[in-house]
Amino acid sequence: MRLADLDAGRVDDFVLVWKTSVEGHSIKWSGDAVPINWGDLIGTEGLLKELADGYWRLRNRWKDKTVSVRLQTNRPSSSEKHHSQLISTLSVAEFLATHWHIGPKDPDSDDVVNAWKKIAESVNLTGSAFLEFASSCRLSLGYPEPPNNAEDSLDARHYRQQFDALHKAIATWLTNNPDGDFIKRDFLLDAIGYRSNRSGLIHRFPPPDIPYEKNGASADRIKQAIEENAGGYIAVVGAAGIGKSTLVQDILTGWGFPFFVPYYAFLPNTDGNRDRGEALTFFQDVVERLDRFSSDRHGLGISDLVQGRDALRYHMSKANERFVLQGQKTILLID
Repeated sequence: MRLADLDAGRVDDFVLVWKTSVEGHSIKWSGDAVPINWGDLIGTEGLLKELADGYWRLRNRWKDKTVSVRLQTNRPSSSEKHHSQLISTLSVAEFLATHWHIGPKDPDSDDVVNAWKKIAESVNLTGSAFLEFASSCRLSLGYPEPPNNAEDSLDARHYRQQFDALHKAIATWLTNNPDGDFIKRDFLLDAIGYRSNRSGLIHRFPPPDIPYEKNGASADRIKQAIEENAGGYIAVVGAAGIGKSTLVQDILTGWGFPFFVPYYAFLPNTDGNRDRGEALTFFQDVVERLDRFSSDRHGLGISDLVQGRDALRYHMSKANERFVLQGQKTILLID
């Protein structure tokens, strides 16, 4: 993460750099949050011109990576049309909602073609260069300014605490290191109470030390139970060491479950099995994996048992919603 990146032009608020991609951000908050009209977007000093300049600066700086840029502001898009606007036949809100994310297409109406032409002229790009920029530019308008989340849930309160702690930590670091270029990741994670050492546990039962033959009849019974039940719990029981963990693991990892989360409390001779058998580690690991299926939680990580229970209930609700709407089952294996 590069803050105030001198190579990024007007998308310099922060630039995220990954192995194969780069994303530049322009963040603009306004006290009155007046709607953005066509003059704001494509006028002489239009926002899109700034984004285009930043895009090509990053393209030249990171030639081997895929580049994108984003404008994020609390100002909404204007839904008004006016004959004196640079584009009079379409409102900003209508164009962004219907056409921007698709890009110039044939056949477009004359009004839409004319709008794209004026946008291209404003950013001084033509042909493939304009298409490349338009497909790589994201506009997030009407976005609430953090951390003013109106929701009063445990997750929202935790998020606001983390936001305030992060803000204070960065200010403290800059005060103590006025000439430094880098803030250590661990310093920031510690500031918000994120226990990163709990993530990344290996959840794979090791191959048995004794000869093992798959139990086809039991496997079929488990599959049938999963297919026939719309929700609830399925228990696989039996004497210790007869292959329950291996059996269930083989079924669930090889049977096409995209929403499958395993949690093994005790794994013999496996790296990373520290503290698996206690509740906080369970919540931290399982919720982190479920976060990949639903990104609506505001807070980062799990800091205590109360938050862990709340987050797991949230994800169980999301799993139910996913099943009702899409017919997809979420399976949480606890061994």
